[in-house]
Amino acid sequence: MENGYIGLEVAPFMPISIEEEFNEFNKPQPSMEFIKFLSKHYGFTIQSEWDDFVGKNPKVRLATAQQKVEYYMTQAENRLGIRRNQILAKSRKREYVIVRQMLMYVCHLNGLGSLTFIGSFFGNKDHTTVIHAIKTVRSLKDTKNVNFMPVYNSLKHLIEK
Repeated sequence: MENGYIGLEVAPFMPISIEEEFNEFNKPQPSMEFIKFLSKHYGFTIQSEWDDFVGKNPKVRLATAQQKVEYYMTQAENRLGIRRNQILAKSRKREYVIVRQMLMYVCHLNGLGSLTFIGSFFGNKDHTTVIHAIKTVRSLKDTKNVNFMPVYNSLKHLIEK
């Protein structure tokens, strides 16, 4: 011990990976707690700085998009009683297709990424399938289709304004 220095060095906080940080805060949107965490360790002070960081880092964008899609599917499971594997299956049963299309529509409106990127979350669907889903949901919503409206009303809270 020389001049009051014990000889212990405190290593700066270094995350192992961004994915591990997101696993700790497994939420579809960054919480205030997470923003404070980012502010403390990375110097982000406001949500827009976080958004800029996410936009420039595809791994982070992928993690947040995956978390949002997981959240949307969980909501569909809880509210409609349709299991995730049924939503993602190649089935053409109308009850599964409507939910899948509605979730693609929600992802598109919430700006989760390109149509190809959205399709990748739903069994590697093509971008044209996502376009068809968006047009179908808009059409069914406009005509107030009897089979579609209960699904729409159950999941419309997921659309961010």
